[in-house]
Amino acid sequence: MREEESQSRDPATVEEVRLLPTSESDDNAIICFCYRLTAGMLRDTHRKLGCLQEVERVTRAGQGCSGCQVVLQSMFGETPSDTHTDGLNPMVGSSCFKPGTKLMKGFIVSSDELESTVYSSNGVAPALGGCDASMDVEYAVVDHQGSVVLSNSVRLSTNETFSFDTASAPLPKPFYGMFVMQLGRANVGASRFNIFWRDRHGGASSTHENGSTGRPKVWLPLLFTKETLASQTSFHLAVMNPHSVSKPFTVTVTDTRTKRSLVWKGGLNPYCVTWIDVSRELCAPALTEWPEGRLSVQLRTDDLDMYTALSTYLFTRNASLGLWSCNHL
Repeated sequence: MREEESQSRDPATVEEVRLLPTSESDDNAIICFCYRLTAGMLRDTHRKLGCLQEVERVTRAGQGCSGCQVVLQSMFGETPSDTHTDGLNPMVGSSCFKPGTKLMKGFIVSSDELESTVYSSNGVAPALGGCDASMDVEYAVVDHQGSVVLSNSVRLSTNETFSFDTASAPLPKPFYGMFVMQLGRANVGASRFNIFWRDRHGGASSTHENGSTGRPKVWLPLLFTKETLASQTSFHLAVMNPHSVSKPFTVTVTDTRTKRSLVWKGGLNPYCVTWIDVSRELCAPALTEWPEGRLSVQLRTDDLDMYTALSTYLFTRNASLGLWSCNHL
């Protein structure tokens, strides 16, 4: 709400709602979650470059899931570009439905220990007002070798939630693969899907899809010792290639004391995934070499950037509690 508008009305009847950063004190607020860009970073870049189009080009703000574009328009008073509807000059901030598609991918598992549920909300952000955001959704389940095992399409009405549950799907077990969703809507901020993993004990963990960006170098956030392997906690890596070309990768296990390493080289074909038991397949052989070792584990996709690298998930299982947790790295 502009200041002159609130001054022209009876203050007692005006309810001012702030949906976005309005002052320098909000500089630490994250605006673009895809690329971790704060309001202060974006303001500084805009001052140097002079226009939102250059800010987008340099920082990639608004070019990931598109969810922050309405905030960018409100911050700078300029219409963001839209890579999903190139040339259509969309009215971001005043229209919540535009032609275009967005392809999203995420790791799913169906086994005796874990099942997966995919959720996607076709919600409309309050800042966009009331409008019809109905859209068509196409989805497919791809196995670990990159083959499509099932596919379908649905029509989602405004504010409807999509869900897909591996437990009720005709999948072989164990199944490790990828869920692929294509949205018939370019303004996809709220519609990106989340994956909810659960086990028979009710343990649960979730994260959003992770098919658009990866990390060229991933360090597992813990050191492994013989005590780690003897504990009730095991660790697993799900590595996913969401791209249309093959990707090589290297796994290195290093003893932090001696600096000696064991190295495994591998690769994933397009749309393939692999499931690695870190404790048994990586750390156990290394601790045979160095029984007193303190091991760090790194996965690398050399010469790739975050837009072309693999996507990696770390799963943790506490056997004594029967609980799993997961996060993408």
